[in-house]
Amino acid sequence: MIQILAQDDSCALPDNFTISYFLAFTPDTTSGNQNGPLVHFGYQDIATSISTMCMYNTSSVNVGPEGLTPRYACDNEMVQFIWDSEEVSLTVVEKACSNSLTASLSISNMEAAGSVTPTLYCGQTPADSLEGKGTFCYAEGELDGDFSSMSPAPPS
Repeated sequence: MIQILAQDDSCALPDNFTISYFLAFTPDTTSGNQNGPLVHFGYQDIATSISTMCMYNTSSVNVGPEGLTPRYACDNEMVQFIWDSEEVSLTVVEKACSNSLTASLSISNMEAAGSVTPTLYCGQTPADSLEGKGTFCYAEGELDGDFSSMSPAPPS
């Protein structure tokens, strides 16, 4: 199926991606901090010409299929992400080749997925900071990742 999609000039297959300005905040709830966690980063895929910002906070809504790991939307709805704070792993999912060819193959959407594991530099924030007491982390520079899978999107 991938070979068929690759032959379609209207289908730019995702190959790799770049994550920039990765930031994460985890509140210290033992200190009474009522703020929630925060994840923020930039995303770029040159092959598909997608460049967008992605953010998770307490108002973020799971846009993934029910029963699967929660996914959160980026500003460009073609891109979603999963942040695993325990494993320090960021998985990005990009919808791909939503066109007449995929429809003729009876596929609603294809999606590519890939992960990066950022090296985080962390420090404690004081109680009087904007987000309150907690742990603020960032990744230096850009993180380059490869898409490791391409498959039909699960039903939503």
